[in-house]
Amino acid sequence: MLMSDQIDALATALAKAQGSMTPAAKDAKNPHLRNSYADLPSVVETAREPLSTNGLSISQFPLQSSSGMRLTTMLMHNSGQYIIDDGLPLEYEASKGVNLAQALGSMLTYCRRYGYMGMTGIVAADATEDDGTKAGPPNQKRQKPPATIPPELRKQAGTLADSINASNDPGWISDQIDANGELLEAIAISGPDGPAWRARLESVASQRIEELNMSA
Repeated sequence: MLMSDQIDALATALAKAQGSMTPAAKDAKNPHLRNSYADLPSVVETAREPLSTNGLSISQFPLQSSSGMRLTTMLMHNSGQYIIDDGLPLEYEASKGVNLAQALGSMLTYCRRYGYMGMTGIVAADATEDDGTKAGPPNQKRQKPPATIPPELRKQAGTLADSINASNDPGWISDQIDANGELLEAIAISGPDGPAWRARLESVASQRIEELNMSA
């Protein structure tokens, strides 16, 4: 994380802004996983007035790092003070019905949402929200995200992915995603690569459901 030499004015302004922020409305629906989530426009709209009123603004942009492309979020104050996060990894692949540009767009939107929420402190109306299902490849059995979340969460994530890939029941898969909402949220906030892990897990479920529906 990078920041200006002083962030006292920024910190004060952010504290005031957060005092007037409400949870972002879950007004979007994931058709594959049958769950609702707060999409990017909802998150931005929730923060827009509190940030602007207190002289704060946010910019987000992809950057190339030694570990690959990352989506970086920068919080700025009208005093010139700023904070730049470490970024979220942009992991995406083309899959059936989704070309490379579409997969990148999906992952950019997903990471922008989590980066925006993380920098401002915004939360969704409740703990289970997500989309980003286009970012992963179709055969998730051969794809493993970087091992950069706590070992216990990594173990639980692997167990969930294996059970999803082994299932032949789309309804059961959707129910498992709903039932494991707390696990998915814990993974998402466990570290810089947590959102990518969560995106991959839900993409595993979405792709498996599509496969089963196509073969039915």
